[in-house]
Amino acid sequence: LIDMTDSERVRTYLRTPIVFLTTKQKAEFLRPLLAGPDAWKNIGEMGAGTRKTPWGKLRFSHADPLASNSGFLTLALMLNDYARRNNLDSSDEKTVSSQNFAHYLRSVEAGLVFDIPAKEGSSSLTKAFTRDTTLYDFIVTYESSALSALVENDKLAVIYPEPTVISEQSVVLVNGAWVTDEQREGAVKFLAFLSSQDSMKNGIAAHFRTTQN
Repeated sequence: LIDMTDSERVRTYLRTPIVFLTTKQKAEFLRPLLAGPDAWKNIGEMGAGTRKTPWGKLRFSHADPLASNSGFLTLALMLNDYARRNNLDSSDEKTVSSQNFAHYLRSVEAGLVFDIPAKEGSSSLTKAFTRDTTLYDFIVTYESSALSALVENDKLAVIYPEPTVISEQSVVLVNGAWVTDEQREGAVKFLAFLSSQDSMKNGIAAHFRTTQN
């Protein structure tokens, strides 16, 4: 149905990395802890209270991995960290399904707030935090959403994980036998439009990165 090697039928036109969104006030304390290679370890320790913060036990949130791409990518970052620390292959099913990884997740998410905005997805979560920064100490979201939030609330700050992961906005042309010539022609034109300068400008205006970045 999809030929991933055909650049004329599979195109990635916008992308945005996963970031932490917090307040400028808390960023002073959090940035050294979240911007380095031990971010997820530090998050777990702050959530458990073994690493003290100036305001008490950590409260953070990310979107539901079963409902949101950003939530799934957040788990991918945690998996990458777990595998790195234990010299394991993060792509190995045994690593992902192990009890040790489940224990690691519980430890990292000791301070997780899994409320209605988190269950609804990244957009709802970011909007909720932008309106009321007392809900969480920080959230995990897309860079594009975070930069849009900064426009609405100048008390917010962005911290970049190291490493982070990129969410790609991709479009594919399906090769199904049921696709008519008219549909195929329209799809080709739509892909061409998405790669056009006007489309890229709209993406940049929404704080996405283009494939040329």
